[in-house]
Amino acid sequence: MPDATLVIFGNPLLGTPAMQQDIRAGVVLPLRVLVADEDGQTMLIYLSVDDMFAGTLVDSSAEFATKMTGALTKLTATAAKE
Repeated sequence: MPDATLVIFGNPLLGTPAMQQDIRAGVVLPLRVLVADEDGQTMLIYLSVDDMFAGTLVDSSAEFATKMTGALTKLTATAAKE
């Protein structure tokens, strides 16, 4: 199995409204990014917010979901520079 690290991060101010819309959001929250080695190359693997909430009643266009998308974008962009 290749080396990998799971990075978990969240913000109750964003996650709580998602779970209030649909408790099933708790299955995919907090946000997760898998950092893995694939043939000597570092890969950042994660689900988009739209994909995370697919099959739930969570409105992925809500302000909290937009902020989650921004957080994922910032985290992965920063990690990719390192």
